[in-house]
Amino acid sequence: MGSDDESAESDERPPHMTEVRSFYLCKYEVSQKLWVKIMKINPSYFQDPDNPVESVSHEDIQLFLERLNSMTGKKYRLPTEVEWEYAAKGGKYHNNHNYSGGDILDNVGWHKNNSEEKTHHIGTLAPNQLGIYDMTGNVHEWCQNVYDGTDYANNTVTHVDYDLYFVFRGGSFYSDSTHCRITNRNHAIFNARNFSLGFRLAHDIEN
Repeated sequence: MGSDDESAESDERPPHMTEVRSFYLCKYEVSQKLWVKIMKINPSYFQDPDNPVESVSHEDIQLFLERLNSMTGKKYRLPTEVEWEYAAKGGKYHNNHNYSGGDILDNVGWHKNNSEEKTHHIGTLAPNQLGIYDMTGNVHEWCQNVYDGTDYANNTVTHVDYDLYFVFRGGSFYSDSTHCRITNRNHAIFNARNFSLGFRLAHDIEN
């Protein structure tokens, strides 16, 4: 995890080895269609059922997960930051791309220079090596982790504590190329909502 490239920000350092257990990660960001099916309302600024849901907080997502899991009998959750970065890099097939799926940003992500400053239908650009779409651009994606900008190599806190800030990753339709890099990190308070901020689902193999 992490980066020591010239473009890397301080909270992306130091690069470090970490362990990740096998897990499932949804190939698509959660759509507005799915959110409405579970929550009965659409909070998104850019309304389209096939676009990613956005303007949802970490707190909102906990209620969504509670309802989804009750309906399905599953244990869906947000991915941890370790899981997110591992998947974005293409897992065991990674080859050090700057973006998830390649080094040509226009091919793999909706970003500031090709998005017309709005979200787009999920899964319309090229996937990464694992067949996962939009891990670069379209909307930022909340992670399960509490953010720690000073001890990145040891940050494994994943519990829900709403006095803290939570990580989000991936860049968005509003991000420049630097902030779309796989290793770039960001964070927001638990109840923050923004039209560039959404999520995708994960769950454990045992589920």
